Amino acid sequence: MHIKTFNNMKIVILFLAISTVFATHSMSQQTLNVDSRLSVVYNQDYINNLIQNNPQELEYLNWYLDNSYAIIYPDYEKLQGNAYLKSFNPITKTEGDIITNLDYNNINVFYLSFVRPYDKDAIYRIGDTGDAIVFFSSKKLAKLFNQYQKSK
Repeated sequence: MHIKTFNNMKIVILFLAISTVFATHSMSQQTLNVDSRLSVVYNQDYINNLIQNNPQELEYLNWYLDNSYAIIYPDYEKLQGNAYLKSFNPITKTEGDIITNLDYNNINVFYLSFVRPYDKDAIYRIGDTGDAIVFFSSKKLAKLFNQYQKSK
């Protein structure tokens, strides 16, 4: 094989490899949506930076908004020892009043005050409704997100 032919093949292979990387990167950006609830805590420059440089983190944040908690309906008596869920102002970073009811179809966890332990779920009462919200532990979140990634 001539050196010139070999060099041309290397150039073609390099071009194909680079094209594949750009095509994959471009396709992943096109399919990645930004949940509008993220704008509560992240400015547009930060979100744009995630889109360009860390789409995996953006994917996690989008997933986190709907999958980091569950609403449960235990017996009212079982909730007696649990703390009440309170509101949170993400701008001033201050805790607010007890939440007496929650629109389960429009939850933004960034507006809720809670502590997420590493290896134990945290349960909070939603006013005196008898309902509760469970915030999954950090450890459980990692497991759930990994399962989500594998299922795609």
